[in-house]
Amino acid sequence: MTRALRKIALSLILCVFESPAERITLLASRVISYCALGLGIALLIIAVLSPFLLIPTLKVIPLDAGGPQTTQEAPGMLLDAQAFAANQPVEEHRDAPECAPSEGELPMSCFISSSTPLRLNRTMESKDPATKKFATLQATTTLSRGDREAPDNVVSTAVDTVTLNRFSAEPDADLQSSFQIQAPDLGLNEDTGKFARVGLQYRFPFDTERRSYQFFDTTAQTDNLMDFSDAVKEHGTKSLQFEQNVGAVNMLNAVTDALRRDGDLSDNDRAALTDLQVTSPARRWYSAEELAAQGISPDEQVSMTRYYSVARTVRVEPKTGIIVYGADRLNYFFARSDEEAQQVADAFFRSVDHGDAFTPSPQRTALFVDAAWDQDTQDRAWDSALAGFTALKNLEFAIYVVGTLGVLVIAVSMVFVRRSLHRQHHS
Repeated sequence: MTRALRKIALSLILCVFESPAERITLLASRVISYCALGLGIALLIIAVLSPFLLIPTLKVIPLDAGGPQTTQEAPGMLLDAQAFAANQPVEEHRDAPECAPSEGELPMSCFISSSTPLRLNRTMESKDPATKKFATLQATTTLSRGDREAPDNVVSTAVDTVTLNRFSAEPDADLQSSFQIQAPDLGLNEDTGKFARVGLQYRFPFDTERRSYQFFDTTAQTDNLMDFSDAVKEHGTKSLQFEQNVGAVNMLNAVTDALRRDGDLSDNDRAALTDLQVTSPARRWYSAEELAAQGISPDEQVSMTRYYSVARTVRVEPKTGIIVYGADRLNYFFARSDEEAQQVADAFFRSVDHGDAFTPSPQRTALFVDAAWDQDTQDRAWDSALAGFTALKNLEFAIYVVGTLGVLVIAVSMVFVRRSLHRQHHS
C-alpha cells in the first residue's frame, strides 16, 4: 500500500514537468482513475461488511410475530365430561342396550362420541417484555366442537406465554414463561406458574437447517427432538418438513411435576390432579374379549390414568424460520399402566408412519382428532414468509451486485492507472 501511494504521489509530481495541455489531460485522467479506484474499494468494503451489518437487521423476529391460526374442522372421538359426571349416555349411544339407564355405573363407551366435529383456534398477542432482543408471545388456543353453541362448545382453553430471543427463536432462560389450561373433558385444570423452558415452539430460527431441533410440547411440559424428514416444494420455493412423536405421556406424573416447580403441592394443585386418574370396575373400561385376554375380572377395581400422545408435523420456510403448516394428530386416552399406554402409543405411531388408519379404543379414548391448519392459515403464513424471504433475497442480491461492481471498478481503474503511468514513463 505504501509503495502504491508513493507511485501515485510521484506521478502527480511529474505532471508538473509536462506541457500545460498535457499536464491538465494527464492530471485529469489520473484523478479520475484514482477516484474510481477509491470508489471500487469503497464498494467492495460495503459488500464485505453488509452481511454483518445489514442482513442481521432483517433477521429479527417482529414484536407482533404470529397471527390467527385455525385448523380444519375434523371429526374426532371425544369423552363428554358432563355426561360422564351425570352417568348419562351421549346422544349417539342413548339407544345402545349397554347404555340403558341404570343405577350402576355405565360403560365408558356410553360417554364417548365417535364423530364430534372439532376445530382448534389460536390467537397470538405481543406482551411485555418486548425489547430489541426479546419478544414475548401469548398464545391462546381453544379447542371447540361444532355441534354446540357457545359457551357449551368449548372443549379446552389454554394460554401459553413465552419470551423468545428475537434472533435465535429460542426461549430465554432468564425471562420465564407460563402455561394455563382448562379442559374438563381431558381432566386438565393446570396452572404451571412461572418456569424456564427449552425448545422451539412458535417459530424456527432464521436459516433453518436440515437437522433435528428441540421442540417444546405444552401438554407434556417437556422438550423433545423434532426431526427433519423432507423438503417440500411449494410456492416456488422449498419448505422443510419436520416430524415429532411424543408419548405415551403419563399426564398424572407430567402435571404433578409441572405443579411442583414452584415448591410443594397446594390444596388447589391436588384438586387439579383428581381427574387424571379414575378408579372403577374393569368392565367399564374393557370389552368382554379384552377382559378375558388379560385375565381380569369384570368387577375388579382398576385405576385408569390419563395418557397423551401426539404425532406432530410442521413445515418451515427455512430462510425466515416461519412455520407455514402445522398438523397435530392428538390422542388422549386411559390406560392401567405405562406399559399398556406405550403399546397404544406405539401402535398409533406405526399407523402414522405407514399411512394406515388407526382405530382408537371406543372405551378408553378421551380425545382423538387430526388437527391440521386450514388453507387460510397456511396462506397467511406463506404471505409473511415470502415477504421476509423476498426482502432477504433482494438484499443479498444487492450486496452481490455492489461487490461485483466494486471488483469491476477496481479492475478498470487499475488498467487506466497503469496506462497513465506507462504513458508518462515513455514521454
